[in-house]
Amino acid sequence: AMIHGADLVVAAEKAGLTKAQIAKLELAWAVGFPDATGMRAQAAVVGKNLFAPVADVGAMYAFDISVAEEPCLQWVYNTPGGAPLRTSAAFGWAGDTPLLVFSGLDTMVYALDARTGKAVWTKTVGTYSYSTATGTPSVLNDRVIVPVSQFEIVFGGSNDVICCTNHGY
Repeated sequence: AMIHGADLVVAAEKAGLTKAQIAKLELAWAVGFPDATGMRAQAAVVGKNLFAPVADVGAMYAFDISVAEEPCLQWVYNTPGGAPLRTSAAFGWAGDTPLLVFSGLDTMVYALDARTGKAVWTKTVGTYSYSTATGTPSVLNDRVIVPVSQFEIVFGGSNDVICCTNHGY
């Protein structure tokens, strides 16, 4: 079945906001991350939780955002060696375990227990020397789908590098 634009519209009752209310929104709170100078990926909101990947420092932060005044830090997962994160986080289930899945610049995929921030598993998905994670993974039943790209074209101007021997997958 095709998905039409109308299928993607969320009614104001379900969204909890009307068009008139959107124009009146104000910043409720802001968070600063130690040693981070920029954010690359969008945070994921699941229920009362916000999961924020902080690329610069290779860390995933989990906040309880149910308190309006300020979020409560639940846990922080630091990638081994501080590998920079590249993607937003996806949410899904592995049996009874709520999974948070994201990837780093080095194509390492991390699947964390969203309740605790403990790694359930990690796996490198890059197959070429210039592979890199690009898009947010998807959790589909018992599978994780990870978009992978390549950046060898950046070095293609050098006679020392054979260009264009791989592609994304």
